[in-house]
Amino acid sequence: MRTTGMLSVTLTFAMLAFLPAAGAAENLLRNGGFEEEPGMCRAPGWTPDGIEGFGTFADYAHSGRYSYKTWWQPALWQDLKTKPGEKWTVTAWFMNAPEKGEDQPLTGDAIGRIRLEFKDRDNVTIQAVHSETIDASTKPGKWIKLTVTAVAPFGCTTLRVVINRVQQEGSGVFYVDDVKATH
Repeated sequence: MRTTGMLSVTLTFAMLAFLPAAGAAENLLRNGGFEEEPGMCRAPGWTPDGIEGFGTFADYAHSGRYSYKTWWQPALWQDLKTKPGEKWTVTAWFMNAPEKGEDQPLTGDAIGRIRLEFKDRDNVTIQAVHSETIDASTKPGKWIKLTVTAVAPFGCTTLRVVINRVQQEGSGVFYVDDVKATH
């Protein structure tokens, strides 16, 4: 009889080991690690702002095998349902490219950042906020975690999570990996 009791306790502890940690928030983005179907001009789950200048490659990765690489693509995004008052946090790991082959670090006014756009039911942006940035002064080859937190405003139904590249006269490559959105 004692063996049965001990077996029951052991099985209970074994099952608890597979439960998510208390407080661990689920990532609401699809393919935040860019591991699905990598390749040139590909980032399944994400919508690009154009059709060239990006892809998912095994050049560098913060985790897994792949990351998002952009050399002139202005934005890549996903839309998530939200409601007023929801507090959102989005994190992502960014890396200014090290000089290697055709890859060159960011120069001039080129930056990379996370941008959150809160939209109404007509897809009009009500509010936009963004994280800090990586730029030409960011050490090449080092992964940096960027975070942005915001509360969905009145009238908003959609949150657009944007990996944003901004430049007028700059150039260069940056990588992004492990993008996570929680509320």
